[in-house]
Amino acid sequence: MLHFEFKYHNISQFMTVHDHIVNSRSLTAYSSLDNELTCSDHQNYLFNLSSAYGLLAIQGDRADEFLQGQVSCDVHEVTQAQIRQGAFCNIKGRVLALTDIIRWHELLYLIMPKDMLAGMEKMLAKTAVFSKVQIHSVNTFDIYGLYHPKKDVNMPVPLQFACEKLKATSNDTYLSYSLAPNLTILVAPVNERNQLEEYFLQQGQLRGSLAWHLLRLKHGLFEIYPETRGLFLPHRLDLHKSGYLSFNKGCYKGQEIIARMHYRSKPKHTLKLLWLTAEEMPQSGKKLFTTDGSQEIGELVDFCPAGANRYLAAASMLFEHPMESLLEGHSAPITLEPCND
Repeated sequence: MLHFEFKYHNISQFMTVHDHIVNSRSLTAYSSLDNELTCSDHQNYLFNLSSAYGLLAIQGDRADEFLQGQVSCDVHEVTQAQIRQGAFCNIKGRVLALTDIIRWHELLYLIMPKDMLAGMEKMLAKTAVFSKVQIHSVNTFDIYGLYHPKKDVNMPVPLQFACEKLKATSNDTYLSYSLAPNLTILVAPVNERNQLEEYFLQQGQLRGSLAWHLLRLKHGLFEIYPETRGLFLPHRLDLHKSGYLSFNKGCYKGQEIIARMHYRSKPKHTLKLLWLTAEEMPQSGKKLFTTDGSQEIGELVDFCPAGANRYLAAASMLFEHPMESLLEGHSAPITLEPCND
């Protein structure tokens, strides 16, 4: 099969882009941090994620069977009307990557951060050849985020968005699926960039990937980074509570260890959303200690800058812990506040 790559100009490339580094990942903003991260509940917003997220296509008669043996969710539950979220793990049961799995145009697609795509494609290709399955990156679609609390406004997408989490809607041109109330992923062809972005730009409602990252975190949706690849066990991330793990399907890489933890271990940690106040930039994968350094109380999973010395973070924490901590590699203590947004 021949694959063609088309290049189109997008409206956002003519805007001033501010890069914000989260670990080694570059996230974009089009205005000041205060303005970029402020979204009104009376307006709809489009988030350009084209530099942050990408797609891998899984193609072949045995694509479902192949992917079922690789990922933690049940691939057989993926339909055109329903996506699944899953984790790729190593043989020790530690998470290598998280992905959204969609079925569209009679193919399976994986959606994940772009800096994870090449590594996952290489890893999957090693075993895909034995199943006569082809894996390739897709460059003909862009990925956007939509925050759409205002329902009585027409948007330039001829698609009815799903309300229920993980439900999908699609036509020949667009696909969308819900991550949370009013929070939707939109997959659109690259030749629709101008139409989509200009509509929201004219109304001051076009945002970059940084604001989307903050919105995701507020809904408990975090990311794995190259720096944290192979670091966390799924239960430390509460993946057993959020639908990423199926305990009714057959074997997949790391399944035995994950099942043993689920049925035989008593959890000591839970995933918490916290506001951090820190003088230095945090880094995912670092441990949190009591201020005297005598006891580990958690690990930082993900974070997003939210102002001067202020970050929203997802952390795997002991059920009970102090609200002041020493973050590994930092010289000064940090303060923790529960996120009740």
